[in-house]
Amino acid sequence: MITMTVEHALRIQAEHLAHYSALYPHRAHELAAALALATSAHELEPGKQYPVYVVNRHIPRGGWFETSIPEIREREDALRAKAALANAGAAAEPAL
Repeated sequence: MITMTVEHALRIQAEHLAHYSALYPHRAHELAAALALATSAHELEPGKQYPVYVVNRHIPRGGWFETSIPEIREREDALRAKAALANAGAAAEPAL
């Protein structure tokens, strides 16, 4: 089982916040505020190793940013729609 401490997860979270804030500076304050609301690290014991799935419930990281930034969500939605159209077109082609 993969484990991590609260401190390790918070360091990663801070790195991710810095990274996405640099990529989307117009969203930096919004991201920081939403992240603070989504984080409940205080519910975990400092220094203790927890399974990653437990840490993920309390300390959002990478994927949270991907789903919280509208520009990324819109790009992902467009890619999914394009793939769905391509799959629908392939399914409609007669078999040889």
